[in-house]
This record gives sequence, C-alpha cells and structure tokens, in this order.
Amino acid sequence: MSGQRPKVAAIPSGIDVFIDLDQAALDAIPTGLCVCTAEGALVRYNRRAIELWGRALPLGDPHQQHGSGFRRYQADGAPLPFAATPVSNVLRSGQPILGAEVIIEQPDGSRVPVLMNVAPLKSKSGRVEGAVCSFQALTERKRIEEALRASEAELQSVINRTPFMLVRCSRDLHYRFVSQAYAQLVGVRREEILGKTIAEAIGDKGFNTLRPHIERVLRGEAMEFDCEIDFPVAGPRRLHIAYRPETDAAGKVDGWIASLLDITEQSRAVQAREQLASIVESSGDAIISKTLDGVIVSWNSAAENLFGYAAEEVIGKSITILIPAELHDEEPKILERIRRGESLDHYETIRQRQDGSRFPVSLSVSPVKDAHGAIVGASKIARDITARKQAEHERDRIEGELRELSEKLEQEVERRTLERDRIWNVSEDLLGVANFAGYFLSMNPAWSRLLGWSEDEIKAMHVSELRHPEDTGHSEAGRKQLAQGVPTVRMENRFRHKDGSWRWLHWTMTEDNGLIYVAGRHVTAEKESAAALQHAQRQAAHLQKMEAIGQLTGGVAHDFNNLLMIVSGHAQSLKKRLSETRDVRAVQAIEMAATRGENLTRQLLAFSRTLPLNPTVISLADTVVAIRDVLAGTIHVNIEFSIDVPATTWPVCVDKSELELALVNLVVNARDAMPDGGRIAITALNASLSAHDVPNGAAGDYVALSLADTGCGIPADLLPRVVEPFFTTKGPDKGTGLGLSQVYGLAQRSGGTVQISSEIGHGTKVTIHLPRSEAPIAAPSPEDSSRYMAADQRTILVVEDNEDVKNVAVSLLEQLGYKTIAVESASEALDVLASGQTVNLIFTDVALPGQFDGLALARKVTDRYGAIPIVLTTGYTRAFDSDPEFPVLRKPYQISALGRLIHQALHPHSTGATH
Repeated sequence: MSGQRPKVAAIPSGIDVFIDLDQAALDAIPTGLCVCTAEGALVRYNRRAIELWGRALPLGDPHQQHGSGFRRYQADGAPLPFAATPVSNVLRSGQPILGAEVIIEQPDGSRVPVLMNVAPLKSKSGRVEGAVCSFQALTERKRIEEALRASEAELQSVINRTPFMLVRCSRDLHYRFVSQAYAQLVGVRREEILGKTIAEAIGDKGFNTLRPHIERVLRGEAMEFDCEIDFPVAGPRRLHIAYRPETDAAGKVDGWIASLLDITEQSRAVQAREQLASIVESSGDAIISKTLDGVIVSWNSAAENLFGYAAEEVIGKSITILIPAELHDEEPKILERIRRGESLDHYETIRQRQDGSRFPVSLSVSPVKDAHGAIVGASKIARDITARKQAEHERDRIEGELRELSEKLEQEVERRTLERDRIWNVSEDLLGVANFAGYFLSMNPAWSRLLGWSEDEIKAMHVSELRHPEDTGHSEAGRKQLAQGVPTVRMENRFRHKDGSWRWLHWTMTEDNGLIYVAGRHVTAEKESAAALQHAQRQAAHLQKMEAIGQLTGGVAHDFNNLLMIVSGHAQSLKKRLSETRDVRAVQAIEMAATRGENLTRQLLAFSRTLPLNPTVISLADTVVAIRDVLAGTIHVNIEFSIDVPATTWPVCVDKSELELALVNLVVNARDAMPDGGRIAITALNASLSAHDVPNGAAGDYVALSLADTGCGIPADLLPRVVEPFFTTKGPDKGTGLGLSQVYGLAQRSGGTVQISSEIGHGTKVTIHLPRSEAPIAAPSPEDSSRYMAADQRTILVVEDNEDVKNVAVSLLEQLGYKTIAVESASEALDVLASGQTVNLIFTDVALPGQFDGLALARKVTDRYGAIPIVLTTGYTRAFDSDPEFPVLRKPYQISALGRLIHQALHPHSTGATH
C-alpha cells in the first residue's frame, strides 16, 4: 500500500450498475460482496462471498434467502431469520447498517463469524430497489499490552523492594510518578494518583504541612525533614522525607523528586519505651531487675508493697534478702539459666517479706540484653499466689470426692455388664433397646466396636446426633409405623462413627411395652461396592464424552489458523503504514476482533489438547501476584478480591500464559456470578493426594490452586457439563462457554485435574490440581518485536502454497529487514537452491503440494546443503507426534515470535538479539 487515502467515488443510483459490473472486478474485492433486489433475490456476488458461504447460491430466487437451507445466527449463537438480518432491515428502512456481527453456517456445519456492512440501492426517485452487502471474517486482537504490563511490573517490583517510597512531582504540584508503596499509603491505585495534585491526593491539611518545604525545593534547595501527615486511608503516619530539585535543560527548577520513609513505628517505639517505664511503675505485680551477680538494680512500687522494703533499702543489695535461707541454692541455678539465654515462666516457690513472713509466689524471669545483644542482667515479675493456692487446695478436696463417686459408678457399670447374656456380648449385629423419645437405653458391645463410641456416650446422645441428616425422613416414618402398631419395620440409614465417618446399617425393629427393640446389620461394604461400580461407570462415560468433544472442537479450531494468519499478518503490516486516523481506527477494530478469534481458537485447542503448550517451571506465588492487577481490573468495585498463595507453595511445570488465561477465565466467571457484589478468593496449598482424592485417580504431590466465589452457584445437575465447550449458564451475550473448557484442557494436559464444587446461593469453588515439580524455577526471558531486526541483508527462501499466507510471511520478514525469495512448492525451492542464488535460511510450511512436503524438503536440504538453517511453520498442531527435528513456528504467529525464531536459527550460539 502507498499509505495514500483512496478517493471515494459517488455511489451510483439504482441496482443496474452492479448488474452490469464485470465479474472479474467483483472477484478482485477482498471482502465478500453480494447484491440483492428489494424482494431479497440475489443478482450478483463475488468469489469471496462463495468462500464465506461455503457454496454458490442461485440468482434471482427470492425464496433462497428465506429458506432453511441457508442458516444464519446472531453473535450469541441464536438463530437469525432473514427478516431480522441487517439486509432485510436495510431493505425496509432504507438506512445503511455498519459493523453488524452475523454468523454464517456453511453446508458442512462449520460456522463463520463475519462483520457486515449493508447499504441501500435507490432509484433516482429515492425508491429502494435493493441492497449491497459487504462482509468479512472476524480476526483476533493482538495482546501487546501484556509486554508493557510485564515491563512496568518489573520496574515497580524493583522500586517496591526498597524501604523508601518514591514520588516525582512537577512544578505545578502534580504527580508525575509514584511508587506502589506510596499508592498503598495514600490508599488508591497508582493510576488514580498520577496527574492529580498533592492536595487532591492527601488532602489540604497534609499539603499545608508540606507547603513550606515544597517552596524551598522549588527555589532549588535540597532538604530532609520529619513530619506527620494524616492520610485518608492509612491515617496519621510519621515520615522522614528527602526533597531533591529537578531542573530542565535551561537549569530552571521544573519539579522535584521525593523519597519518603515511614518512621511511624520507630517513633512509636520511643513512646513505647516511655510508656513501658510508666507501666512498670504502675503495675500491680512486683517488677525487679538485677545483675547477673544477683544485685538488685530496680524496684517498683508494687515490689515495695509486696515485700515491705522501700527502693532505697534494697537497690544495690543481693536478691537473697528476699529468699528464705533454706532456698538460697535456687538463685545460682536461676542465674545460670539466665546466662544461657533461657527464661523461667510461672516458677512457683516461697519468698519472705521484711517482717519475716513467708508467702507463695509465681516468678517469671527473663534475660535483659544490651544494645549489642549481650545478656547483662535479669528482669523478674513476682506475683503473690496465696489466694490461688487456697483455691487449689479446695479444688483438690472436691476432686477427691468426685473420684470416689466415679469409682462407685464404674463398679456399678461393671456389675451390670457381667449380667449380660453371652449372645448379647458376642453378636456382630447391633442389638439394643430404645424409647420413642429417641434415646438408647441399652446396647451390646458391637455398637462400640462398629461406631467407636462408648456405651455411655451413645446413651447420652439423641438418635439424631448419630443418624445422618439426610436419613431423618424415612427413619422417623419407620418409628411412627411402630407407634401405629406395625409389628415389624425394616429400613436402612447411616450412623456416625466417632471419627466422623459414616456406617450404613440395615435395621429390623419391633415394639413391646412402649420400648423399641432393634437389630442392626452392618452393610457399608455392600453399599460402597455398589456406589464404586456406579461411579466408575459414570466416570468412564464422562471421559469418553469429553474426549469425543475435544477431538471435534480441536478439528474445528485448526481450520481457523491459516485464516487468522492472513488477517493478523496484514493487520500488523497495515498498522505501521497507515496515517489516516479513520484507517488506523479500522485496523484497531480488526485487531480487537482478531483477539476474540485468537482466544476462541486458543481455548478450543486447549480443551481438545492439541494446542502446543510451552511448559516451564514457575512459582505460583510470583505468577499469581504478577497478574493481580489484571485480574482485579476485570471485576467490579463491589467485589472483594483476595489472593493467598504462600511463597512456600511448591513449584509446578505448566504453560504460564495458559495458566494466566485460565485464572482470567475463572475470575470473569466468578464476577458474572455476583452482579450484586461478593467475594473472590484465590488460594493455593500443597497437597499429597491419594488415588481416591480426585476423579482421575491421580496420586502424589500436587499443588491445589483454588478460586472461590460467593455467587449464585451452579445447579448440581449442570455441574458435569460446565467444562463442555460452548456450554454456559450465563445469559445471552455474556459468555462463549469456553472459559472452563480451557481450564479443563490445561489441567488435563499438564498432568493434573480440575474439581468443581458449588452450592446454589452460596457460591462456587474451582480447584486446579497441578503436579509438583522438583526442577528449579525457570528464569523469565522478556522480549519485544524490535529485538530481532536483521543486522545485515540476509536472504530467506519462503516456501508456502497459500498465496495470501505467503504474502503475509514475506511482508513480515521484510519488515524485520530480510530479503526474501518466495516459491509455492518444494520442487521450486530445490530449483532456487540449485541455481546458485544466495539463500541464508529456508522458512517453509509443512503442508505443501507435490512430491515433497515441508518436512521432507527440510531433510533433503539438510542432506545436500547442511549449512542452511531451516524453520518450519504449520497450522496443524498434530503435525508432529514427538519433538520436531527442526524449529517449528505455529500459525498464526506474531512478528516478534517470527523474528526471534529466525534469529535463533541464523545465530544458534548467540545469547542476545541483533538491533
């Protein structure tokens, strides 16, 4: 393209101009184009329209548009009859429609989303004679902003690791830069502070505190000072601030840089020491300090009250004046423990007052250290425990009486146990007698052996405390039958074991003289065997279903790759060439639509397990924190968002970008489930799983990465289907149904699994189990599209049979600074090499027409011309069953990925990029 804005010709009136237009001119239009009469009958269309329709349609038939053989759908997948299409609306209203999204179903069942523009064709009198419609396939949007976020996050991370907060202000008192730590202190996001004035961010009172210092720094003075500022969120904080002026090229002060250190805690420590001295003096306990030789150096008023000595009478004297003579050997032992750095807590002994009376005390003694950490003495707290000792004596007396009573009761229990019948003792069935109030009056030992409770414990519990809550209805009904005179009642329910597990029991019950006689047989094993068989059958059916769906969706997604490559490549080229604002906006719209197409393909391939993953060993803690702002940006302000992924979380080997996409999908799902607000929590924990813990029977060390919300929940009958592609519980226009399918595909292909639990009205929890990795965490390797520009005029031989894809590849390589030779087959490529033309690298598609495909070409070139590096590209992710022998670039690709792989092939031993 020349970059010049094309001249727009006037739209001719009437439909005749299109009827007479040469077919070659129509076919040269890169978008689909068709013309219809006012009745909806097609009169002209071009080759691109046939490609997008998947068929050629008859001309002149007004019923063709209305018939069921040509199906259209809205963007959300709902059927779209012709009467509701943009074409029909334009024919009725006479007004053009731009940018309408419509899905066309081709004869093979595949669906093509298109962007449609429709204009009316009017006669000279203004009557609508027909309509002209242009339409083109939607493409994907590039996600360049991820690299920008990563770069900003890395710089922010470096700044955040310093103890100082950094701020840069302009002369007009507006913020130019603030660190994350400063934003947290102010209580708002960094983006909300930048551009604001100081007064707007911290309030007029805080600004007035800083004003004198700001005036001085704007006069060119550098200074440091302490001050206290009351922040709107953090509250009063004491800061040490350093101002340094910034000057422009002319030497004039145009702003300043400030570093701030929060010294609130240091200031509080000084106050705390002062308060501590006051607390010591006002304490109700005697607080005494002494040297390591036992010489008293401090004595509070409580010590004077407790021991009877004034401070001036004991300071400088040995602590032994407070110890009875027979206990003097205690003090050396206490001091020896203090010298070793040990403490004594609640050491009970006897001490004596000045008048010679003795009393019990509880001592807590701790080492006292100097500023260098050396132990220089001891601090002792003494408390009179006379009243407590008296209470303990009374308690011991009562406990003795209770023990005597307990022994008598035990003897009674033993006597009654000996009276039981031998059959009662040896029976494996649960035999017992209960009343209609729900309490058991007697039972045989089988109860304790099976349920873990003692007989007394069972007698003390109501039957509802043992019985499973779900079994209450039919169990109560059985008891009512006995009360109504039914002679024998049989039923099954679950009783709780003491360890919290449940036991299935089959009961036979009868009534006599107002009591219920029961016999219960343990049937848990039979129940579990039946349940295990049913679960295995359901799981096998589910896995077969998911595999079939995965193969279908993967096949559909693969067909998009070449189309996406063409549109994405041209969009990248156009963006750099266009200067007109309207044209730039059009390319940006293409890129936005392209992103949706790319994500759709990517999610389909992730679910079908055909998307090549790029697994690396990562720290989940670092990865989740790094995209916190991205995740937070997708939710509403009325949703509380928290992340708890400890630094001790085990490393995992997973495709980092796919994991980030999975988290975004889960957060968006959680957000949509809470339109009125709620909580989203991301957590992780290390778990050692057994084969029974997760549905796929995985066992070993795993990391459980969970996202829980407090949203509306998912009905139990829909839970098995939520990972199916295109299945969604959201309303129209609120989801593609691919989010959880992508999460499921990532977990399965990473060697893990997904568990989903939900309760209506209480929320949903999705847990991804990922295997623990013992390998070291991979170092990050950021790159951008400008790092791999060709350093010299290297020539690349491009082999691609698709003309549009070939043109895209050539364009991108030339933008990177390479010369290109383009051919369509392997035989043509071999002819170029045989001709002696200089070729520094071969970039070839795998699927080529003729005798050799791209892989065979690469092997033949390697045999004949071993020095020429080769890079393969393919849109079919199953092209290689194992690790490829040549570098492979998957379609569609970005110019940065193309540049990196070409550079690595040309410079295999280089560690950096050529600029």
